[in-house]
Amino acid sequence: MAIARSKRRWAGAGIAESGPDASPDERTQSDPTSEANRNDKRLQSLLDAVGARYRNCTLNSFRCDAPAQRHAVEQLRQYVDDWADRRRHGHGIMAIGGVGGGKDHLLIATARELIQQHGVTVRWVSGPKLFSGSRANMGANEEKWIGQYVYAPLLILSDPLPPRGGLTDHQAATVQLIVDERYRAQRPTWATINVADSREADERMGASIVDRLSDGALIVRCNWRSYRKPLAP
Repeated sequence: MAIARSKRRWAGAGIAESGPDASPDERTQSDPTSEANRNDKRLQSLLDAVGARYRNCTLNSFRCDAPAQRHAVEQLRQYVDDWADRRRHGHGIMAIGGVGGGKDHLLIATARELIQQHGVTVRWVSGPKLFSGSRANMGANEEKWIGQYVYAPLLILSDPLPPRGGLTDHQAATVQLIVDERYRAQRPTWATINVADSREADERMGASIVDRLSDGALIVRCNWRSYRKPLAP
């Protein structure tokens, strides 16, 4: 796959590092109103991708019933405050824990903060959608299709693992390619993963993928009870 050739195409579309997400000292000053409008469009694009359930997610609206939940929110607020350094070094976020713990809520809410405060362009994709797209675009369209994830200034990979077991060879190769390209270019990648700990993540997702996602990353451990209502007995 000629990833290098696709870089020029996505740079022209404003999705490479030199695009609209350059830091304020790297881009010319613009009208604040226009910048606010661009941020509104960036946020709307994210919300359209994640769906109506997460449309109103904020860090303030995350329900904190225990110290661990409050700590998670504090960690994410600090990440936003440290964004310039995190971005420079390509340090992402890994939110791990059981199902229903609000991992997606937390990362989408944090992305909202980054868009509003720093004008970041965020691309979100779920595991099932990523793998469906990978199958549909095998061959001639693959280079163009995968570029949207490789060159996004910030990528959120939501729940890439199947309910049971690990990734197939093709799924692992797709995630490995995206994560490795982003890692080497120091583009932050965030992921929500339904595992109890790093050992389970290594076993089910692959140690090389987890190693790149976790290097320098903020690890948010969401090991509390699910917010979803259990089935009635």
